[in-house]
Amino acid sequence: MDFRFALIPAGSAGSDAQAQRIAAAMRAAPEQQPDSAIAEVLGALEGSPVGHYMLECRHTGGGAAVLDVVNPEKGLLEALLILAKDHGLAIYDVGLKRLYDPSGGVDVDVLLPGIRIPFLTRELLADLVLHPAWPEPEAPYLIVDRAEQDFIQAWRGDDGTYQLEYREDGPESHFDVHTDDAALVVN
Repeated sequence: MDFRFALIPAGSAGSDAQAQRIAAAMRAAPEQQPDSAIAEVLGALEGSPVGHYMLECRHTGGGAAVLDVVNPEKGLLEALLILAKDHGLAIYDVGLKRLYDPSGGVDVDVLLPGIRIPFLTRELLADLVLHPAWPEPEAPYLIVDRAEQDFIQAWRGDDGTYQLEYREDGPESHFDVHTDDAALVVN
């Protein structure tokens, strides 16, 4: 399955809808030379074990680029997220309509089936909870991991209810709750 990601300056889109408009404008824009942040991200990927998952890159100027990739779940998305964050960039997944923007986020590991996201914002959390579409829609869970024994995880059942678990400092302080209120899970 092919994916398309737009690399845009972090903070340039306040919502998925704005990121979608930016990505649409990028597709129509003429190709240009990449700016230094984009060039550094792409240079790092070219020499990495996951770089071969990039099929095509189109530079549109203004610190932005459109990437066509395959198998982003095999480490490419994680590498892109880390590099983009380190270079002041955000990633918009055109197919999922999901914005990964580290602006205002916290540095934690967010684990999806086979994917690690190195930061979390409230907007991204809401999207992940409400639309668990990828990488494995049949395994709709996520874990927010702060330390070895400190985590929160949410799993959505077939009936739309959520099981939310919280652990701090070990098994003696492990709590769970079941709810059908997605807003409670996000909060």
